[in-house]
Amino acid sequence: MLSWEDLPEWWGQVLTLSNPVRRSYWKLLLFSGLRMTDAATVRWEDLRDGVLHRPNPKGGRTRAYDLPLTRQAQIIFEEARAAALQLDPKSPWVFPADSSFGHVQNMRELKAFPGVWPHDLRRTYATACAEAGVDPYTIKLLLNHAMDKTDVTSRYVQPSAGHVANAAQRVADFLDGKLEFVGNAGLTRRLRRSLPQLRLEPCRSEDRRGLS
Repeated sequence: MLSWEDLPEWWGQVLTLSNPVRRSYWKLLLFSGLRMTDAATVRWEDLRDGVLHRPNPKGGRTRAYDLPLTRQAQIIFEEARAAALQLDPKSPWVFPADSSFGHVQNMRELKAFPGVWPHDLRRTYATACAEAGVDPYTIKLLLNHAMDKTDVTSRYVQPSAGHVANAAQRVADFLDGKLEFVGNAGLTRRLRRSLPQLRLEPCRSEDRRGLS
């Protein structure tokens, strides 16, 4: 994982990436805890009703889950939408790229930050969950980790969607605080204040044509 001491320097490097799609991709990895393939394969249709739906994560379709959209994640997706509309307006992918799959490919992305793997950011997110005071069962839900079958209590604990959403926001705010003095973190806070109730809807075809 990235230590809290190293995180600001890494974030500053993210902000210098010339490709806005790649910038948004790496930002999402940090603020969502998604596995790198889950992040790379997000489609606009996966964003709905205040959640990011992951239909086929690690473990297959039976492990499909919804990740609550925090204010920070909504801002990142709005940045990604603006970039995608300019670079590839007809793409169904949130992070389009000139690749065989049509979206960003992780092996290319690994070259952007030598020594930092996308999964390092997942570990950083998990650590943020713990330090922000999120309980272990909710951390597992946010990371889409399977519950321990030997833990009888886990069969009883069924956190509500609202509880999970509040926990996700607490983690995002915790991470935001770690970036307080870096680059455009202040811009992120201003956007957060100006768009507190932002509702992100799937990008419509007419929206795409408008910026093609």
